Amino acid sequence: MPASAESMYDLLRPHPGPPRVLLATDFSEASAEAAWLAVRLPYREAPEVAVLNVVSAPTQPSSVALFAVWPEIMAKLHADAAARLEDVAEPFRPMAKFVRTVVRRGAVADQILTEAASSHSELIVIGAQGHSAVERVLLGSVSDTVATHAGCSTLVVRPTGLRDEPGTAADATEQRPLRALVAVDETDQARRAVRELQSYHWGPGAEITLLHVMEMYGLSSDGASEVDPDILQELKDASLAELERLAGPLRETGAGVTVDVRTARRAGKEIVRRAQACRADIVAVGDRGRPSTFGVHLGSVSRHVLRHFEGSVWICRGRRA
Repeated sequence: MPASAESMYDLLRPHPGPPRVLLATDFSEASAEAAWLAVRLPYREAPEVAVLNVVSAPTQPSSVALFAVWPEIMAKLHADAAARLEDVAEPFRPMAKFVRTVVRRGAVADQILTEAASSHSELIVIGAQGHSAVERVLLGSVSDTVATHAGCSTLVVRPTGLRDEPGTAADATEQRPLRALVAVDETDQARRAVRELQSYHWGPGAEITLLHVMEMYGLSSDGASEVDPDILQELKDASLAELERLAGPLRETGAGVTVDVRTARRAGKEIVRRAQACRADIVAVGDRGRPSTFGVHLGSVSRHVLRHFEGSVWICRGRRA
């Protein structure tokens, strides 16, 4: 095995210990949706959960008149946030190894990323405020910034109707199993996404689709390819065989797994289209995290899915050691 492949394998090898989850909340309905899903994820073992709220307040008062009372104002904001965090944290206590609440002050996205790094979080769960097509494409949102720059995996939650279906109860175990689509586009990214999902116990009834999109720049408008049909079929067969190999460990978690290979001009668009067709609650995209001035950056496919899929998006970057 080449050195680079070996180091990647070591990075993706499951690490001992419970998963470390950071739920970022601003007490909005979007955050409530994220908290609901975070409780419901089928963890293989009880997670360690941190519930974070960032008090978005300036470090200094805006007028001289506020200087004397500024510490008191900050103390009250902190106390109010801490009290509300206890309510958010309560559903986690019966299922988590332990739960802690954290209040930070400053720029929201920066503080979430700082807390995730300092607590060695493996998964950040955060609600997305924008639900319309235009809102999802806009740059600069907290969830977009966190997903783009986090050094760990991020689950950006948007409602898919799962929480509101008939029979919904407070006990998350009574809900229908989740439907997930895992986008497999490169070998290392495939291992990252599949291995991360493999660390969850999906259970009978869970529906997981492994999708590989072959980007064919020679496709015509009607989907016909200029590639020799026999060669194209060989490529598809090889991709299906690889997906079946990856599906094995996921099936061992109890999930029903199907594999699918498609051709398209743009992988991101096809992933979104297939996710909508199979009514996925979550799309999982493996992302290695491209280096940038600010740490890491999303790849183009991951960014397209995050911006254009109407449901929740799981940016998989692997478990921390």
